[in-house]
Amino acid sequence: MNEDFPFGKFFKDTDSLKSSKINNLSDHLPKKKEIKSQPEESSDLLDEILNLISSNISENQFDTFFNDSFIIKDIKNGQAIIETKTNFLKKALEGQFLSIISGALHQCLGRELEVIVEVKSGANLLKALPQKRKKTAKNTTFTITPTQDDLKDQVNSAFIHHMNPEEYGIEIDHTKTFSNFIVGPSNNVAVAAGQAVAKNPGKNGKYPSLYFYSPSGLGKTHLLHAVANGIKENHPSLRIKLTTGRDFMMQMVDAFQNGTINKFRQNYPDKVDVLMIDDIHELKNKDATQNELFHVFNELHRKGKQLIFTSDKPPKEISGLVERLKTRFQMGLVIDIQRPDLETRMAILKNKALEMDLFCPDDVIALMAQNFSGSTRAMEGNLVKLSAYVDIHKIEIDVDVVKELLELTGEENEEINFGIEHIAKATANYYRIPLADLKSRSRSKEIVHARHMAMYLSRKKVHCTQQEIGQYFGGRDHTSVLHACEKTQENLKKNSELLQDLQSIESALNDIRN
Repeated sequence: MNEDFPFGKFFKDTDSLKSSKINNLSDHLPKKKEIKSQPEESSDLLDEILNLISSNISENQFDTFFNDSFIIKDIKNGQAIIETKTNFLKKALEGQFLSIISGALHQCLGRELEVIVEVKSGANLLKALPQKRKKTAKNTTFTITPTQDDLKDQVNSAFIHHMNPEEYGIEIDHTKTFSNFIVGPSNNVAVAAGQAVAKNPGKNGKYPSLYFYSPSGLGKTHLLHAVANGIKENHPSLRIKLTTGRDFMMQMVDAFQNGTINKFRQNYPDKVDVLMIDDIHELKNKDATQNELFHVFNELHRKGKQLIFTSDKPPKEISGLVERLKTRFQMGLVIDIQRPDLETRMAILKNKALEMDLFCPDDVIALMAQNFSGSTRAMEGNLVKLSAYVDIHKIEIDVDVVKELLELTGEENEEINFGIEHIAKATANYYRIPLADLKSRSRSKEIVHARHMAMYLSRKKVHCTQQEIGQYFGGRDHTSVLHACEKTQENLKKNSELLQDLQSIESALNDIRN
């Protein structure tokens, strides 16, 4: 060969090659590479690309979206065809990592390629075997393969941890704010009142005393922390005391035992501008604690401080609570937080999934919302369980996976409409009045009496929201339903004939169901 041939332009000495950066690797690679025809080079190229990708993302991201689930199927016509296991991984690669993959390909091959992501056809998602790839010091790990029972325990533990979180004590949780509290017809009044207090707490505001109540898991504690965070933001100089009924009692007991009860009594009126007590019903039958709280309440109220309480019942329904405390709680605004309707439940699930960075298709969100109409905390807990399952098994979320994992029927929960319809018919038959009259605007004594009974039974038996009951019975608002339920419950205590009516209708309902 001619000695004048410029070899120096094409070859570098060993030391120079070692010191070259990865983005100059293209100088030493062929411009065209047919992956299918060169399996060894394909494997080396895949390892190099994966190592580049792993250096640009977190270890958890790499393990979840790339390790054992990423293949270069082909490179041709200016395109790099990437294969992955599931639609979930495909969407993640396309949405979050496309530029990183493209950059790694460019560094290795020296040219721009359009990245096309495909799902491997015929893949068994639940039993897919991991791919073997060349190990480097960076990706070599030693693991003990967990059994199916181990994996199941991990999934269940995530659910249990969500349902039984650690106590916050008196610390305000900065993550619980109005901005991530989903508002719907079931809680809009409570949220509006909480926002008003956050802007103007105490005697200068509209509601110096506020009381939220609902069954467990519907967002009372979140709302309490949201108000506290709002007050901190708007009035940073105010001193906030956030505690629970149980903690208040324990503090008082400690003060008695340590001989510091007088200091305990002075601390609240002198050092607290906003008192928030969660789960006040925990003080029932605790007479000494209730007596101390009564005096604390009076002192703070007299000084124009802000008072906020939560419970699972309205004050008058808490057994074991002294009458004078019930009266104090009812002095302020008492608000019922109800179970969320379907639309609100879907919004809660979507928001929670977004916070968890979990991709959930709309049909999965709808399925879960339809099947979990009770506690919001339980609904979110099942989403946490689903997320843990997906993280552990590296599979795509779809309706079939959700049905199997959460043991759902896959059918829309028709309990509410079915239950109200049958309760209304049974009540109408018992009182011998047309069903249409129960839904009408008629105010005759007989029809109002029967309508109130049907509303009370709907609330008791089906556990649907007051809005849903009111909508069925002629489009009435939730305050009409609340009045009907409270009046019927009060009359049942002193009217034996009404109690017999109730038992007869319940018996008829049991016959229908059987």
